[in-house]
Amino acid sequence: MVVYCGMLVALVDRDPVEGIYKMSISRKLQRARARAMEKPQVKRAVADARKDFIAKFGREPLEGEPLIFDPDFDTPTPYTDEKMTNMMVEAMEAAGIPDHLIFAYRKTGMIMGAENAGLWTEKEINEWNAAIAEYEALHGPIGEEG
Repeated sequence: MVVYCGMLVALVDRDPVEGIYKMSISRKLQRARARAMEKPQVKRAVADARKDFIAKFGREPLEGEPLIFDPDFDTPTPYTDEKMTNMMVEAMEAAGIPDHLIFAYRKTGMIMGAENAGLWTEKEINEWNAAIAEYEALHGPIGEEG
């Protein structure tokens, strides 16, 4: 089973003999997250999110509270998966992202491209490819929709 937690992915397997769960977080994703956090635009986004939090709640965020929060609530509440997906799709549409990529994102919750290809497991890549194939089955070959 794959567990998503922020930008990290944990592979959770149940040992059939011992009946215990073992978890390993992808080191590639840990390194990618660490590199991303050092980028100036990410640092600015985190600082802006912190300012928004303080403006909304009148205090610094506490340990475990979401820095990116749903402004429709009076307490720090993370966005629901559905709301986050809808916001992401709206942004993708506004940016002109092709329909097949938006479809695959909706099906998988992932965005795959050449720049992040090395971060995905074989299972995730297969899931992404199946979503693209499903899109083509529904709409015809990519580039020939219409």
